[in-house]
Amino acid sequence: MRIPIRLIPLKHLLLVGFLISLIPLGLFVWQSTVSQKNVSLSWQKFTDDSINAVRIAVELDSLLVEVERSTKQHMILQTESIETLANHNINHYKKLLTEFTKLSPASLTDLCLAQQNNIKQLAGSYSTIELHKLNGLLKNLRANQSAIMASLWDYIDASKAEQIALGQKKQKQVTLGLLGVSFLTFLLLIVLSLKVVTPVNILKKKISQLGKEKHNLPSNPSTFKGPKELLEINTQLDRLAQRLSKLEMLRQSFLRHASHEFKTPLASIMESCAILKDQISGPLTPTQKEVVGILEDCTQRLKHLTEQLLDYNYLLQHSNPNIATYDALNIIEQSRKRYEQFFLKRKQQVTIECQLTEINTDCKLLTRIIDNLLSNAQAYGFENGSVFVKLYADANAYIVMVANTGPRVPDDQKEAILEPFVRSDVVRHDSLLGTGLGLSIVRDCVHLLNGSVTFVNVPDFDFTIKITLPLP
Repeated sequence: MRIPIRLIPLKHLLLVGFLISLIPLGLFVWQSTVSQKNVSLSWQKFTDDSINAVRIAVELDSLLVEVERSTKQHMILQTESIETLANHNINHYKKLLTEFTKLSPASLTDLCLAQQNNIKQLAGSYSTIELHKLNGLLKNLRANQSAIMASLWDYIDASKAEQIALGQKKQKQVTLGLLGVSFLTFLLLIVLSLKVVTPVNILKKKISQLGKEKHNLPSNPSTFKGPKELLEINTQLDRLAQRLSKLEMLRQSFLRHASHEFKTPLASIMESCAILKDQISGPLTPTQKEVVGILEDCTQRLKHLTEQLLDYNYLLQHSNPNIATYDALNIIEQSRKRYEQFFLKRKQQVTIECQLTEINTDCKLLTRIIDNLLSNAQAYGFENGSVFVKLYADANAYIVMVANTGPRVPDDQKEAILEPFVRSDVVRHDSLLGTGLGLSIVRDCVHLLNGSVTFVNVPDFDFTIKITLPLP
C-alpha cells in the first residue's frame, strides 16, 4: 500500500531515508565479509596442503636414502635382519608415496605413478638382481624423487602467485564495490534530500514573494507535495498571502482616496491663507499675522506630504515604464525651476552639467528622481552651500549624480534611508518636516527603470547619490 508523502512526518521521512541509504552499505559489508572469509579459507587450505606435501616429500627424500642403504647392505651381507629392514623401508616408502600422491596436484601424478612403479620393481627384485641393475633402479628412484621435489616447489610458487593474484582481484572487486555502493548511496541521498529540499525551496520562494510589493496569488494547495509539517507551513503561507493581498489592496485604496481627498480642502486652506496674508478681507494685527504665518507653514508641510504620498501611490501601481526620447537638459531645468525659490531662499548655488542632448527614458520617472534628489539637497544642504547635478552616459548606462554640501550621513544609515518612512539623524534646514519618502521614491523609480542607486564620494561635496540607468 502506497502512503502519500504528505502524510509522513518530517522526522519519520528523515529516519526512513537514513535507513534506506544504509541498505547498500549493509549489503556491501556483508559481501565484503564473505569475500574476505573465502580468501582467508583459500589461503589456509593452500598453506595446510603445502606444509603436508612438503613434509611428506622431505620424509620420502630421507627415506629413499634408507631404502638405498638397506638394499645395498642386503646384497652384500644377505642376512635376514637386513632383508627385514629393507622390506620395512620399502613398504614405508610405498605408504608415504601413496599418501603424497593423494595430496599432490595433478601436475605431479605422472611422476608419482612412475615412482610407484619403480619402488614396486625394486621391492620385487632387489634381493635377486645384479648390482648394476640395482644401481640403475636406485638411480631412477633418486631422479624421480628429485623431479618430484622440484615440481612440488614449482607448484607451490605458482600456487602462491595465484593466491596473491586472487587476493588482489578480490581487493579490486571490493574497491569497485565500495565505489558502486558509495555512488548508489549518494544517489539515494540525493533522491531523498530532494523530497525535502524541493518543498523547502518552494516555501522559500513563497516567502520571498510575500516580501515583494506584488506577489502572485497562491496556487492550489493540493498540488504541493512534501512532508506533513511542510504541508502545514505551505497552507499557512497561502493564507498569509491572501491576507497580505487584501491588506495591500486596502492600503493602496486608502492612499489613493486619502491623498486625493486631502487636496481639495488643502487647496481651500491655502487660498484662505493667501487672502488673509494679503489682507484682502481687512487689516491684521501683528499677532494675527504671526498666526497666519504658522498656518501657512503647516499647510505647506501638509501639501508636501500629500504630494509625496501621491507619488508613492503612483509608483506602487506603475509597472511598465513608457520609454521615449526627451530633451535631457530640459528635464533637469524644469526640476530646478520648481525648487528655484527654495534654493534662492537658502542662498544655495546650483550647478548643472549635462553632457547629453537627448535621453531615452520614462520622463515621469526621471523627473520624479531629479525632483526628489533636488528636494533632498536643498532641505539637508548647508545654507550658502552648493548643489551639483551631472547627467552623462558611459558605454552601458546613463549616469545621474546629485551632490550637495552639508552634513555627512553616517555610513551605517545610508542604506536605511532608502526605505519608506525612514529618516537619518541629519537635521533638515528648511521649514518642512521630512516624511522619509523622498529617497524611497527615488529608489523605486530607479528600480522600475532597472537601474541602481549607490552612494559615492565627490571632491568638495559631502553627500552624493549616483543613479545608474541602463541604456534601452
